[in-house]
Amino acid sequence: MDPSQEQREWQEQSIANPQPQSGTIIEDFVFAVGIINFHHIRGPEIEYWLDAEGKSPLDTEKIASINERWPYLSFEALPDGAHMFTECFSEFSLVFDQSSLFGCACVRQVDRADLLNNEDKEYTRSTVQKAVVLITRYPITIQLREQLSIITMTFFEQMDFRDREIVQMFYDNIRTRYKHVKILNDDPYETLTENSSNENGDGALKIIKESDFYVGLDLKHLVLGLKRNLLILLKALLLEKRIMFYSKNLMKLFNSQMSFLSLIPNLLLNLQDCSDPSLNSLSQNRKKLTSLKTSDRTSLLNFIGLPLKLFDKGGFFQPYLTLQQNEVLNKKTTLWYLVGTSNDLFLNQKHKIADIIVHVDHLGESSIEILDEDLKPSLSLTNADKKFIDFIVHQVKLAHLENEGSGSNTINNFNLSRSFNGGNEFIRNNLEDYLIGLLSTLKYEKFLENATPTQLNSLIPIGNTNHNQLHSDVKHYNELFISEYRKSNNYQIFDDSTDDELFNFFEPTHAANLIASPNIWDKMAKPFQKLRR
Repeated sequence: MDPSQEQREWQEQSIANPQPQSGTIIEDFVFAVGIINFHHIRGPEIEYWLDAEGKSPLDTEKIASINERWPYLSFEALPDGAHMFTECFSEFSLVFDQSSLFGCACVRQVDRADLLNNEDKEYTRSTVQKAVVLITRYPITIQLREQLSIITMTFFEQMDFRDREIVQMFYDNIRTRYKHVKILNDDPYETLTENSSNENGDGALKIIKESDFYVGLDLKHLVLGLKRNLLILLKALLLEKRIMFYSKNLMKLFNSQMSFLSLIPNLLLNLQDCSDPSLNSLSQNRKKLTSLKTSDRTSLLNFIGLPLKLFDKGGFFQPYLTLQQNEVLNKKTTLWYLVGTSNDLFLNQKHKIADIIVHVDHLGESSIEILDEDLKPSLSLTNADKKFIDFIVHQVKLAHLENEGSGSNTINNFNLSRSFNGGNEFIRNNLEDYLIGLLSTLKYEKFLENATPTQLNSLIPIGNTNHNQLHSDVKHYNELFISEYRKSNNYQIFDDSTDDELFNFFEPTHAANLIASPNIWDKMAKPFQKLRR
C-alpha cells in the first residue's frame, strides 16, 4: 500500500471514531514532554516544554500558556514527599479539548555541589530537584515509564541541566514511534498482522495491547492488603462515592489506584472522561448494541455494558491531587471521585471532603475508613460476598506460599508463577465474573418485576403456574446495596444501553456460586505449609 494512502486511511478512521475504542487508530499518542523545576521562591514551575506546536521549548509565552491551561501541572509533577526518594513517579490526569490526557513525571534530586554550574544563582539550596514529564493520550504503559526513568537518570547524571539534548531526543524518538497507535483488547481469537512491540519503524503502526496497561500493577498486594475491604471498596466505587487513597509511599499510592481500577474490565482503556466532572462524551456517544459476537472479547464487553461509565458527568479520577486542587472537591458539580494524595492536610478535613479513606501502608497492610456512617449498611458484605472474596484472598495466599517455597518473592516472579490461581489474571477474571453476574442479575430482577404472566410462564416447566419459585440472586449482593446502586448514574447508563434480557446470554448468578467450598481450600493449603518451613 502506498504510504500516503495508508496515512489517509488512518486519519479517516480517527475522524470516524472520535472516541477511541479498541482497534481505533490513535494519532499522536505522545502529547508532550517537559521539565519541571522546583524553585526555592516560586515553587514548582515549567522550565522546558516540547509538543507538536514546534515552538522553542524555552519560549516564555508558550510556557505561560501551558501554565494557564494547567495551573496545577507543576505541583502534580513534583508531589509532596518526592524528596524522600532517590527516584519516584507521579501520575495525574489533565483536561484537554473535552477529553483527558495522562501525565507521568519521573522525579529525582541531586546535590548542588555536584553540578558543573553549581554557582548558578538560581540554585540556593543544597539539593536541586527536577522532574521529566511525559504526557500521553492513555495511561502510561510500563515500557514508556521505564524509558522515562532511563532518560531522567541520564539527564541528571550529566550534572549540567543546561544540556537538555537528551530530553529533546527522547521526545523526538517516542513521538515518532508512537505517531500512529492501535490499542487492542487481548483477544485469544485475534490474529495480529500489524507491526507491534518495539519493532515498528518510523511512522509505522504501533500496537498496544490491553495487557500492556496491566504490566507492573500489583494486584497481589492489593488483595492481601485490603482483603474483604477490597470488595467493600469496589461496591463504594459502583455507588459513586467520594474515595480518597492516601499514602506517603508514592509508588504504592499510584500502583494501588491503577490496580484497583484495572479490576473493572477494560476501564483503563476508557478513561477519556475521567479528568473533570463536566466530561461525559462516552455516555453521550454510546448506542445500545443489538448484536453479539461471542468470539470477540470487545463485542462481549460492549454488549454487557463494560466498562461501566464510572467517571461520567459529576465524577472524576485524579491519581495525585495537590493541595491547590482542594477547590475542585468542593465544587457543586463534583459529586463523586477517586483521588490519591500524600498530603496530611487533606486528612485534617476528611469528614468534609470524602466518604471513604483508603490508607495504603508501604509495609503492605492497608485499611479503609468509612467516614459516612449512613453508608455502612449499603456496603455490608453478604455471606456470598464474603465467600467470594475470601476465596480470592485464599488463592492469592497459596500462590504467595508457592513462590516463597521456590525461593521467589518478587512481583515479576509472582506473576510468572507455575499456577494460574492467585495470579493477576486470576484476580481480574474472578472480579470480572462478579461484575457480570451482578449486572446480569439486575437485568433478571428487573425482568421479573415487570414481566407478564405469559413471560413468567416461559421460564418454568409447562403446566406449572407457580411463579413464586422464580427469583433472582439480588439478596446475595445485599438488597440495600442493590437499591442504592440502581440510583447511580453508571447504572442508569448501563441499563439504558444494554439488552433487557442480558440474563439469557450471561448467567444471572453470584460468583460465589461458581467456586469450591472452603474445606477444599484448606486441603489444598497443606502441601504448601511444608514449603514455607
